[in-house]
Amino acid sequence: MSDMKKYLSVLFFWMISPVFGQQAAHEFSFYAGGGPSLLQYNAGSSFNAGGLAGLGYRYYFSQRWSVGSGAELEVYHSRISLDRLTGSSDARDAEGSPFEFRYEAQNYRESQRAFYLAVPLNIQFETGHSNTSWYMNMGGKVAYNIQARYQAEIPSLVTTGYYPEWNVELADPAFMGFGQWTDRRSGKNDFTTKTAFLLSGETGIKRHNGFLAYIGAYADYGLNNILKAGERSAVIRYMTDTPTRFSYQSVANSLNGDGSPWARKLNLVSFGIKLSFVLN
Repeated sequence: MSDMKKYLSVLFFWMISPVFGQQAAHEFSFYAGGGPSLLQYNAGSSFNAGGLAGLGYRYYFSQRWSVGSGAELEVYHSRISLDRLTGSSDARDAEGSPFEFRYEAQNYRESQRAFYLAVPLNIQFETGHSNTSWYMNMGGKVAYNIQARYQAEIPSLVTTGYYPEWNVELADPAFMGFGQWTDRRSGKNDFTTKTAFLLSGETGIKRHNGFLAYIGAYADYGLNNILKAGERSAVIRYMTDTPTRFSYQSVANSLNGDGSPWARKLNLVSFGIKLSFVLN
C-alpha cells in the first residue's frame, strides 16, 4: 500500500511539474484586429465593420499556461433600416396652441458608432514553444464607453399636426412644419451607454520566425444590457422655434408608434481576425 501511495505521489508531481516548474516569463505585445460588429437590440440592427487595437501583457507560469491583460480601444458600428417608421408626440405651435405632432417616415436608415476603452483578462493555453504552435484563450472584458454617435437618413417623411381642440389634422402649411419632406438627415448626435461586461475568446497560431507573432480569430459577446435608463420620446420631434427643422433621437432609446420602447436591451457583439506582435 505504501508503494502505491509513493507511486501516485511521484505521478502527481510529474504531471504538475510542467505547470509550476518553469521560470516566470513576461510578454508584452501590440495587437490590432477587425471584423463585423454590432450594437444589438430588438429593433433589427445589422452588423457593420468594427475593430480593436491595444497593448497586451501576458504572464507565463509554465510553457503552456499564461494569464493576460492589457488595455485596448474598441470600435463598434452597426446600422438599422426600417421600411416604415411612425410615431407622435405632444407639441406646441408658434402661437402656443397644443397639438399632437405625427410623422411617418419611409425607408428610415440609421447608423451607430461607439468607442470603448476595454480592459481584458483571460487565461491562455498553447501547445508549446515550437516554431508554430496553437493557442486558445478565454476570459472577459470590462468596456467603458468613450463616445457613441448616431446619424439618421430619411428619404421620405410626412408630418401632420392634430389639434384635439378642433378635432382637425393639418397636413399643411409647410412653414408650420406640416407636409411632405425628402432627403432629411439628422446630423451626428451623441448617445451614451453603460459600462459593458463581455465574454471573450480567441484561438489561432503562434509563430516563432525571427520574431514572435500571433494570428487568430476573436469573438466578444456582451453579457449585460448597456441601455441607460431615462426618459424616452419619439424618434422625430417638433421644434417650436424652427418648425421646418426637426429634432431626432436614436431608435435605440426611443418609443415606437404604439408608445412601447423600440429597444428593451442593448448589448455588444463582435468577431474578426486579430494580429499580435510580441515586443520583448
